[in-house]
Amino acid sequence: MNHSLPEYDWLRLLTHQKESGLSLVDYCSIHNISLDSVRLNTPPTKSNFIEAKVIRQVPEPICQVSTVPHVITLNTLAGQLTFPATISSDVLVNVIRCLS
Repeated sequence: MNHSLPEYDWLRLLTHQKESGLSLVDYCSIHNISLDSVRLNTPPTKSNFIEAKVIRQVPEPICQVSTVPHVITLNTLAGQLTFPATISSDVLVNVIRCLS
């Protein structure tokens, strides 16, 4: 198969691949088409991107973090929170997210 097809032929090829029910890798393998050629010759679809939006901007820090041996203290708008230094970073991050 000619790998320098016009763009509309590549799009038709992708449509045929989707209708076949085969994965792109399997379809290309069966039809002896370079997977890289398909990816380079077809425009990206919106589903390839993650759209991110800024919901709000925080003009000042949400909290201050200070560490004392064996203790982590967060001074927040909600008050002072103290945690053992052994607290999981995931839990601490979740607490900070909940406060924002």
